[in-house]
Amino acid sequence: NMSYIDGFISGTAAGAAGLIVGHPFDTIKVRLQTTSGYKGFTDCLTRTVTREGVRGLYKGLLAPLASTSAMNAVFFGVYTGVLKQIDTDMDKPRISSTYIAGTVSGMLAGCISGPVELVKCRLQVSAGAKPMTNKDVLRQIYQTEGPRGMTRGLGLTISREVISCGLYFSAFEYIIQWF
Repeated sequence: NMSYIDGFISGTAAGAAGLIVGHPFDTIKVRLQTTSGYKGFTDCLTRTVTREGVRGLYKGLLAPLASTSAMNAVFFGVYTGVLKQIDTDMDKPRISSTYIAGTVSGMLAGCISGPVELVKCRLQVSAGAKPMTNKDVLRQIYQTEGPRGMTRGLGLTISREVISCGLYFSAFEYIIQWF
């Protein structure tokens, strides 16, 4: 039986590993979605590595990497806390309870991931002689858009997280109970 701390540490380590492996693909995806002139995945990958080195594939990684711990604390901590409030059987909770707890968890997780993803995406598409940092992007957002600029896309991010977290936790619990 894993403790909350063990789950938090394991989730953080797994999240960090997933980010490190998957971030180059995310960078290429974001560039293909936001920049014209690439013929496809291979062209974008080759041009990115040629112009910026392998480091170019990891632009914007620091923000999500730094927030992994906070995201996992919210993701699992809120889920567990809400589930304990709405279901009396933690060994075999109702699937509807896991869905509700998951959606609440997703709503709060989206509040963290929205601004983090905004900074990450801006870094991924940044170009220029001097590479931008997280601080540069934050400063640029505040100077050009004000504090509300950090909420760009937040509603959609929260909506995505509410739906996916609800389904994630309820599907997980259903599979555990079924097998």
